[in-house]
Amino acid sequence: MNIPQALQQSLHELQSGHSTAAEPLLLQVLAQDRKNFDALHLLGLCRHQRGDFAGAERLLRAAGKLRPGVAAVHVSLGNALREQGRLAEATLGFRRATQIDPRLSAGHYNLAMALDEAGAHAEALASFDRALALRAEAPSNAGRGNCLVALGRRVEAIEAYRAALALDPLHVNSHANLAGLLVEDPGTRELAYQHAGEALRLRPGHPGAVRVLVRVLNEQHRWEEVLQLLGTLAHGPSPGGRGESDAWALLERARALAGIGEPSQAIAVLEELLRSEFPPPGARLELATLLAMTDRAQEAEAHFAALEREHPGDAAIAFQRGLVAHGRGDLCGARRAFAQGIEKDKGLPGGRFHLATIDLLEGRFAAGWAGLESRWELPAYARLRKDFARPLWLGEEEIRGRTLFVWAEQGLGDAVQFSRFLPLLAARGARVIAEVPGAFVSLLRRSLGSSVEVLDIGAPIPSFDLHVPMLSLGLALGLDAESDLATAPWLRADEARVALWQGRLGRVPGPRIGLAWAGNPQHRNDARRSAALDTFEPLLRALRARHGARGYQLVSLQTQLPARDRAALAAHPEIFHFGEAIGSLEDTAALAACCELIVSVDTLAAHLAGAMGLAGRVLLPFVPDWRWFLARTDSPWYPSLRLLRQESAGDWESVARRLASELAGEGA
Repeated sequence: MNIPQALQQSLHELQSGHSTAAEPLLLQVLAQDRKNFDALHLLGLCRHQRGDFAGAERLLRAAGKLRPGVAAVHVSLGNALREQGRLAEATLGFRRATQIDPRLSAGHYNLAMALDEAGAHAEALASFDRALALRAEAPSNAGRGNCLVALGRRVEAIEAYRAALALDPLHVNSHANLAGLLVEDPGTRELAYQHAGEALRLRPGHPGAVRVLVRVLNEQHRWEEVLQLLGTLAHGPSPGGRGESDAWALLERARALAGIGEPSQAIAVLEELLRSEFPPPGARLELATLLAMTDRAQEAEAHFAALEREHPGDAAIAFQRGLVAHGRGDLCGARRAFAQGIEKDKGLPGGRFHLATIDLLEGRFAAGWAGLESRWELPAYARLRKDFARPLWLGEEEIRGRTLFVWAEQGLGDAVQFSRFLPLLAARGARVIAEVPGAFVSLLRRSLGSSVEVLDIGAPIPSFDLHVPMLSLGLALGLDAESDLATAPWLRADEARVALWQGRLGRVPGPRIGLAWAGNPQHRNDARRSAALDTFEPLLRALRARHGARGYQLVSLQTQLPARDRAALAAHPEIFHFGEAIGSLEDTAALAACCELIVSVDTLAAHLAGAMGLAGRVLLPFVPDWRWFLARTDSPWYPSLRLLRQESAGDWESVARRLASELAGEGA
């Protein structure tokens, strides 16, 4: 093989990524011609490809001495220098290349990369633009996007990454970086999830994509998925941590473990993380919180005190103390901590909101309703907010003769609870248009008749004069006493559906009890408010003892069955579980109307039973949601319901025993 053939073959091997096959050919050429420029250049590229950057530098410098006017060799030398961290020298090499050949796009691109890495983002942006003017390529657009991010020009950066993907839909970093920008806006979070997922499909374990997906899953409390995802992270978490990325992954793992109810494992991870080289700022605060919530108060206090010494003006520490105290039922301590946080930072997100929930929990309505308006300061609520050109109504203006648009801002339970006020608004002379989740439209429309116009979310909205979110109705209506809450049942089941469900259930000589033991797993407080099906074992034993195996009926009102309850349900054939056959809220209402009693945790079924005036028992966690008040067995919101409360955090067993005893005493 002569020299031209050897050079041609080695170039082919190099371009195919086979540097080990190219090197022997190039060495043969250099054995014949020690000053062969092409062989020196290509051999330098071979050494670079296999990671020998110093060796590449020597060969490329030798090639450059032979032909200093070849721009490409200066680009190759610059890349070898950049890989060794010698950015200043690399930049000089790239500049030299662009001076020799201003139309060499690779020269401008590599100069831009070095400038960006050195922090000269504006100059780098100009070089990327010059590279793109010569040749439109995805990497140049992606690099341009990185510069724009660094310069704070977010909207332009998004467009740059999209331009990169238009040229190359498989450009991994553009998917990941675009996801990282889109995830900041609640309106584009789903799109961010899609781009991050595509980046992971193309490059499993991509750290940037994993971060985006973890953030989205955290917001949805999908902890199991977070743990699975962290397990795929490239260069993932290792004991003791290898760097900041590992520390972040360990912190997220701890949060997910706490989320699935494994606080002891989460504490162990956090303690390990604090001993690592790169403990993230939030690790000690997370640890203090978990220790306090697991009754290790002395250890928690030591960590909180250390945090306050390290960050004396940090309102977030006081805020977290407040959350911990609230979770343990120490409302005085929670109130004091939230007030301290607000004193340190008037704009502390969540401070006034959590004070408001304590006010409402304790029955201080005027302060509670006013404080509840601060919910819009919290990201989880801010993304639900609707801004209209027409004014917000909070009770100041007369509504008689005007059209009032009332919109449900959150879940079905809240919509059911606050829909009681819609007829009251109509009675004040307003034309009321109510926008509620689609599942609730039919039931509410039929129950309220023509007094209120009911729309599905997303349907065209007629013109209106004023608008109000549902949870602001307490403030707008000036509700200041328990007597303001009590109303006659305002929802009613469809009689034809009730008859259909009665036919499916058949006859039973004893009681028929509806059960709802678990709420939406994505609810921020679901771990505390939901119970496992086997919690009701004392009730099942009491019913069997009193009525025999076939003398009663239990009807599951769950449309979704938590995976943990499948075995328990299979072991109790006396529980009728229809699952997805309960096709709508109309079906749930009709099925509930077939029952003599509804037994539910704090979820939609409880609100529905109360709104329909059905007899019910609501099983509440140790620290309940604000609408259930404190230490009472009745509900001003729902007079037909009685409340059974945990005596300590997580203690569903004693609640179930009291329920069984109470119902046995009543003859159920």
